[in-house]
Amino acid sequence: MAELKDVYNRRIDYARISITDRCNLRCAYCADWKSFTLKDMAKILRFEEIEKIILILLKLGISHIRLTGGEPLLRRGVVDLVRRISRFDGLKDFSMTTNGVYLRECAMPLKDAGLKRVNISLDTLDRKKFMEISTADLLGDVRRGIDAAIDAGLEPVKVNTVIIKGFNDDEIEDFTRLAIEKPIHWRFIEFMPMGRNSYWSPERFMPISAIKAKVFSLGKPLQVNIQGCGPSTDYRIGSSEGSVGFISPIEKGFCEACNRIRITADGFLRGCLHSDAHTDIKSLLREGVPEEKIEEVIRTSIYKKPKSHDIRARQGSVTNEPMAGIGG
Repeated sequence: MAELKDVYNRRIDYARISITDRCNLRCAYCADWKSFTLKDMAKILRFEEIEKIILILLKLGISHIRLTGGEPLLRRGVVDLVRRISRFDGLKDFSMTTNGVYLRECAMPLKDAGLKRVNISLDTLDRKKFMEISTADLLGDVRRGIDAAIDAGLEPVKVNTVIIKGFNDDEIEDFTRLAIEKPIHWRFIEFMPMGRNSYWSPERFMPISAIKAKVFSLGKPLQVNIQGCGPSTDYRIGSSEGSVGFISPIEKGFCEACNRIRITADGFLRGCLHSDAHTDIKSLLREGVPEEKIEEVIRTSIYKKPKSHDIRARQGSVTNEPMAGIGG
């Protein structure tokens, strides 16, 4: 089997592919929405281009594919796209990150189409706070979407929560109780600066050690392995139905084991979420460049993947592009 490695000998086998920059929420940490400009639809990757990129990546050694956005379920025809991708040879793991608003209707069709699992972004269980952070009164839809994903068997169902001090750190125990009571795998993520976003401030940062202390106060933790290919360290709390996980890009860091690349909705390959270095793959496809040349460009771009970010040193963002522009 082919294998992709970067200059630091890290094996790269995971690609996160944004299929749209559109979203039905306006989460405060994703972008400064007053200044964020959506890309012209002509610049967004067409489905056949997404499929071509994935086929090339699989040939080169990528085996884990995640569809992201924006909100991927806003893209018309996404279930058919999932069905086609799921049949590709060499695909070991196939997942999607979603805000969950449309999962109630889409969970079973996605499962039937071949999607293996979903990650759902949810930062509060409080309706007013949900409206505050997202500008939409859709918390009930997300909660129903989580239940639909469980019922559809999109397992393990993971919920991603960015812990923002002063906003939702008082809910950590409530999130944990849901993971104890239901087969939900709740992952706590440190708040980190992205782009030129005024919502970020060091005062809103809570280190993963403080988050763990709150979670572990509810029961004895037992470290476990939950299916996935990301940087989370996972635990069951007592005899919990689900699990909790911790993702620490700042206090602990995980760059030395990073195995991922990103393809933006407009077709740029990024080796690091926190670097503005990128390679234009879409133009190569549209110009009819031979596949062998595209493979070479991708290999070279991945080989040059940055060693690490330096968020702690800079005490702020190290990229100009917001999360909404890169893909979740």
